[in-house]
Parts: sequence; structure tokens; C-alpha cells
Amino acid sequence: GFATLIWAERRPDGMDYDGFPLPDYSVLLSTQGLVGGVVWALGNLLTVPLVQRIGVGLGLSIWGGTSMVTSFAFSRMSIFGLEPDALHPPAAGYFGAILGVASLAVFSQVESDSDSGAVALGHEVVSEHLLSEGQGAASAAVGSGEEDEADEHADELSQAQSDKEKRRKRSVEGVAMAVVAGLLYGFQFVPLTIHGHQYPQPEGVGPVTYQIRFFFSQFVGIFLTSFVAFAIYAIATRNRPFIVPAPAVLPSIASGMMWAVACMGSMIAVAELGLGIGFPLTSNGSFLVNAFWSIFYFREVQGKRNLQLFAVAGVLNIASCLCLAVARS
Repeated sequence: GFATLIWAERRPDGMDYDGFPLPDYSVLLSTQGLVGGVVWALGNLLTVPLVQRIGVGLGLSIWGGTSMVTSFAFSRMSIFGLEPDALHPPAAGYFGAILGVASLAVFSQVESDSDSGAVALGHEVVSEHLLSEGQGAASAAVGSGEEDEADEHADELSQAQSDKEKRRKRSVEGVAMAVVAGLLYGFQFVPLTIHGHQYPQPEGVGPVTYQIRFFFSQFVGIFLTSFVAFAIYAIATRNRPFIVPAPAVLPSIASGMMWAVACMGSMIAVAELGLGIGFPLTSNGSFLVNAFWSIFYFREVQGKRNLQLFAVAGVLNIASCLCLAVARS
């Protein structure tokens, strides 16, 4: 965000934006941009806790599918100053969005070695075993008059039932968080689209030049929300927050920089292609990149069934991209 601020201060002579709030390359601190940044940051705050509760596969499929549906729905509405996106033919756009959600649904069925959901499933199997074993052993113990052993198995049974209820509660919380995160992610570029309708792109000005002034506002909203969230976290932990290990600092910064570049590309795509096409296409693209890294580098996906599911999800994803491209063309 601050890099775009510095770049935006360049003001070549003879360049003027007719109908634009500020001339030339002057920095634009837009209210819409701040709102978009706040919305994204709130969704991002939910990502880690929801993955801890339901795993990466199910979490990504729920928030990804919800965000695509949300973005596509707003692209067909005439509220908040929005205008429906032009789709030719409309059926291709709807079908492409459905295929995108379907690909994520298939992906959720893939079991990876690093999926925390698999760990939760393992605990559930153990608990079910304890429940059945505890019930049988308790009955046998009572029948034989061994009261101490019956009490011990009864405690195990009670603990297993309690653990099962806790896991069920965490699963419900994780699904709810994923849905809310998806709604927020799907809404994040709506303020950008509203701004584009209020201040149309002038003739002779390229989309990158036009949109680059909006980046700063979006990133300021993200920074302010993240700062406030961390301050609340520090207060809640009495100034004893979890400190990121030193070796992870530089990779985290590099990851954030790569995401920022991708976010800028997404804003340009949404501004040029619309909410109904630009956002689903960028979501599909990120899914494919994630799939290649997961399979070929990290080797997280093993087994014939999982690879077949991944292949099906990839085919649906590519078909979704083609349908969306046809709808926009």
C-alpha cells in the first residue's frame, strides 16, 4: 500500500483525469477502498480459527464457494449504485459459477496428509471406539459385580461423550466461520465496483493507471483493521501475545508481498471484467496454483482416489473458467 502511495505521487505533465476526484496521479484515499480493505481483513481474521476447526479442504471449499456465489450474486443486482454485468450468453456465466462451486465441493472430499480435519476424524473414531467399548465393558462389569471397574468405564464413557460434543460444537463453529468468511471475501470488491461506477475510467487512461490509485485505499483499510485486531489481541492476552518465530518472519513478509501483488491484479480484473467474471476467474486461478503446489511439491495428496478427485476438481475448475470467459466475451 505504501509502495503504491510513493508511485502514485508521480505526476507527468499534461495528464488530467476529467471527472475524477483528484487530478493526475495524486493519492486517492477512498471511503469505498477503506471499506473493501476492512471487509477483507475481517474475513482473513476468521481463516486460521476455521481451519483449526474443520481443516483446509472443507474450509477452503466452503469459503471459496460462498465467496464466488456472493460475488456473482452482487454482479446481477442493481443496488448500492451497482449495475448488472453484461453476460453474453447469461447461461454461460451462471453455468461457469456453478461449475466453480462444484469443483470446490469435490476438492473438499480430498484427504491430504496435512489436513487437520483428518486428525479430528481420527479422534472421532477413537471416541466412538471408547463409547462402544465403554458401554460394553460397563455392562459386563455391572453384571459381574465389579463396581470399581464399572465406575472407571463409566468415567471413560462420559469423557468420550463430552469430547464428541465438543468436536461437534467446533465443527459447527468452523462451518459458520467459513460461511461468514466467504460472504466477506465475496463482498470485498463490491466497493471497488461502486467506485468505478461513480467515477468512470476516462478515455486514454489504461486500466492499470486508473486502478493503481485505488490500491492505497484498500491496503490502508487492511492495515488499520489488522492493527486494531492485534491491539485487541494484545490486550486480551495482557501483552503476552504469541510471537512468530524469527525464521518465519521473512517468509511471512514475502508471502504478504506476493498476496498484495495478486490482490492488485484481482482488483484490475474485477474492474475490467466485473464481479461476476473477474472474481470467480481469480478464485479459480488461485485454486489451480494451490493444487499444483500441493500435489507436485508438498506431496500432500497421496493415493489413487484422492488424485482422481483432485483431477475431477481441476477439470471442473478449467471448465468453469472457459464458461466464464465465454460469458464475458
